[in-house]
Amino acid sequence: MSKKTKFLKSEDGLVAIEWVSIAAVAFIAAIAISGALLGGASDLGGAVAGQMSATAEEINGEEGN
Repeated sequence: MSKKTKFLKSEDGLVAIEWVSIAAVAFIAAIAISGALLGGASDLGGAVAGQMSATAEEINGEEGN
């Protein structure tokens, strides 16, 4: 029996495979959550910048009269 087969059949091999899969799922979830948060933050930042620009134009228009 090869070393890989012995490792995979032992409890240590099974535990190692479980932890690798758990870590992979956590990594993928972290990437998905980060993407969602960054997308929302970018949209919110654009909205705030647009509102500030509109407000600045209103203030400048009132001072110019």
